[in-house]
Amino acid sequence: MSSIRLLRIAALFVGVASLSTLSSATLADTSSERKFGRKIVAEYDLPPEQIVKFAAFEPSAPDKHESTLTNTLLAKSEDWSGPPLNAVTSDNPYTIAITLTGTAKADGPAATLWNSGWEIRSENGNQTRLTVHPGLAKTEAKAGETFSVTAPGGLVSFKEDRNVAVALALVNARNIDIKSVHVQIWSGMAPTSWLEMLGPIRWVLLGLVLVVLWWFWIRPR
Repeated sequence: MSSIRLLRIAALFVGVASLSTLSSATLADTSSERKFGRKIVAEYDLPPEQIVKFAAFEPSAPDKHESTLTNTLLAKSEDWSGPPLNAVTSDNPYTIAITLTGTAKADGPAATLWNSGWEIRSENGNQTRLTVHPGLAKTEAKAGETFSVTAPGGLVSFKEDRNVAVALALVNARNIDIKSVHVQIWSGMAPTSWLEMLGPIRWVLLGLVLVVLWWFWIRPR
């Protein structure tokens, strides 16, 4: 085998290794630094007294004649609202991201059910608009296990600059002792890396790169 061909093979392996390293590093960064908008405009740790209220909360029984969504929005809840925040249209859309930390009481699912949204403040009275906030649960937990889960709510855009406050409502909690609740308010659209945009097709592209390199560099002539 000629020295030139050996150099080509070595270059191919270096290129593949570089692509794999870049892919893994980018995916690791994506998973460890989740972004739900362009920037964080506010963060809150709910006070200990509010966590105590969550622990003492007794949920209401659902109405069997209503849908799950309707029951969630109309159910009795333990509510909390944050300090005033100036929401400006130039920062649309806004996203509420909640990080829940809790301890499972027994083996099995440890789940919470929340509504989240905005308290619109005005001189004519405040209005609260809530929607279901899914994802704050662990499907398989061990008794005594402490875990954290983070989930964003839906995107909300304001038609005009408003004075608002984030609003949370705990509807139900099962098999969990809530330890802390952290809230982030994100504005703008979340950035998307080129690897995320490509998704699974990036491996197809990598395969095409390998074929092209083999065709021009390594295959016998």
